[in-house]
Amino acid sequence: MVSYDPKSVGCRFSCWAPLALSLLLLAGCSSDDPPVERVEPASRPSVPPRVDNEPRLVREGSPGGSVIQLWEYLRAGAVPSAATLYDEDVRNATGTNEFAGGLAALQPDLVSRALEIVKDERVAGLRLLTVRGVAKGEPALEYSYTLRPRAGGWLIVFDTLLSRAISSYATARIQQTADKKSGNAAAAGAGAAERFRSAGVELATRIGKRAGR
Repeated sequence: MVSYDPKSVGCRFSCWAPLALSLLLLAGCSSDDPPVERVEPASRPSVPPRVDNEPRLVREGSPGGSVIQLWEYLRAGAVPSAATLYDEDVRNATGTNEFAGGLAALQPDLVSRALEIVKDERVAGLRLLTVRGVAKGEPALEYSYTLRPRAGGWLIVFDTLLSRAISSYATARIQQTADKKSGNAAAAGAGAAERFRSAGVELATRIGKRAGR
């Protein structure tokens, strides 16, 4: 299974003006960085620790509720269901194989990592969630999710966790084929992550312009 290094995605941003530049910074880690194969700590329990989130941040129909549902799907290996929580245009722009492969690569780490919702911010018609992935005996890792409204809930436009996983998956996929040139593999990973990021930037910019009218 293609994997990734969860510690390489704990990146965060704080500036949101202008909107497109801010979403660019949301990617945090550069997609040009070579992916690192994740090594699962042998001592990590298979059950996530208990995390007490504020009820208002995780209620059904809230942005936090959508991210909680995403993690539940990913832990169960329900990749098709997890994919429906992302904007369809973003999925299509990224590429079906890369998107699904990135989601699937997250399962081994998330099964033993609890989700803590740290902050829910309103930004130009969108919601920006700062979360932590908490595992016993390890430092908590921080991620960001950007979501847009839809009827009855929210759809994810971009997130730092999946961005890194997509890059790692696309890179490893090339490395496992007959063409093992590291440059080609690295370019494939960077390209997939860039498509994911660019689609999020474009969509967020459109929503931001509408919200500013």
